[in-house]
Amino acid sequence: MPAPAAVAIPRDHYRQLLLAAGQDLAEASATEIVATGAYGGPGPSMAMLVADAFAVEPAAATELVEPYLEALRELCAERGVAAPSLEVVASGLAAAHHPRLRAPIDLDALVAHLLATVAPQTIAFAARHRDAVLDGSKAVTVRWREPIASGPATLTFDGGDERVAAHVRSVTRVAIADLTPAAVHAPNGTDMREYVDLLRSRYYPRMPDDAVLDVVCFRVTAMAPKRTA
Repeated sequence: MPAPAAVAIPRDHYRQLLLAAGQDLAEASATEIVATGAYGGPGPSMAMLVADAFAVEPAAATELVEPYLEALRELCAERGVAAPSLEVVASGLAAAHHPRLRAPIDLDALVAHLLATVAPQTIAFAARHRDAVLDGSKAVTVRWREPIASGPATLTFDGGDERVAAHVRSVTRVAIADLTPAAVHAPNGTDMREYVDLLRSRYYPRMPDDAVLDVVCFRVTAMAPKRTA
């Protein structure tokens, strides 16, 4: 039986297909996390797409995984569940790959490529926190419904173009009702009702009384270069 004829796809169209596929598969992954309480990996469909993209051009694999991760983080934040890190997703892609069904690829090279090229998540801070973040005295931030996961991150500060490389060490989910000074790494004796009111007035005016917050522990790893126009 003759091999099927190859069909050329314009690169811009291919990128749009990758973007749509990443977002659709992120929806399925987020639904799984909500239903089971765990991330079971990106699945064979995502693994197949990433492997094929990597075989065509390594950069194409990055262009597929980035929108998948971004959409997955946003969906998980909206639904109140923890999102997986890039490392977990990349390892899951390798585990879900079926070499008997697809052309063989170097899975170690694929994972290494993704870890090196997928853009890190961005975490924004108010400008008043800049000095404390940079000197390490502020290494915890409490967020509500923001798409943050363990792994590499870029920190930014309102009103400036400075970008700081960091690593999110952990993301712990805590209900407002269970908040304690220790849970948010605040001084003993901190009035948690005032703490929550301050979060609401400064950042999250729509945050309900039964919200679940993310306690994000991070460390600065290096100063990232400023972006040029």
